[in-house]
Amino acid sequence: TQEIARMNALFKSAKLPLNAPKLGTEKYLALMQLDKKVADGQIRLVLQKAIGKAVITAEYDKVKLLQTLEAIA
Repeated sequence: TQEIARMNALFKSAKLPLNAPKLGTEKYLALMQLDKKVADGQIRLVLQKAIGKAVITAEYDKVKLLQTLEAIA
């Protein structure tokens, strides 16, 4: 979509990586547990709804999170 292309362009202009390092699913989950957004042992994610619009939530599809981590890890 145009928003994804725009975000990629913004990342590139800021010299930010577009791909995550290959750390493994378990390592990502362990690191995510250390994040300040974890509450009561629940990982909360910052989900981008649109450019400039994000939400912090613990309500997300856990299976999709694992699938995503496996794909990038």
